[in-house]
Amino acid sequence: MVMLQIETAQAMENLEKILEENPMVDLAFIGSTDLSQSLGYPAAYHQPEVVKMVEKCIQRIKKSGKKAGIFTNSPEDARRFRELGVDL
Repeated sequence: MVMLQIETAQAMENLEKILEENPMVDLAFIGSTDLSQSLGYPAAYHQPEVVKMVEKCIQRIKKSGKKAGIFTNSPEDARRFRELGVDL
């Protein structure tokens, strides 16, 4: 399995291009803590703006035909992300 991590606002801006230009990638893993830092919310991955960005990122990854992954801290988060289509 080949996977890459999406951890910055810049990666979010270029997500489709990144996935398109790397056809060998199977899964895009969202680094939500680093992403929150990049968005100006240090280690605040539950901040509403970050949550919204993560949800959009999941949709965009799935639309590209790739698998999506994310770290979770609780069973509740795991269930919520699974419902959003996260694979790992």
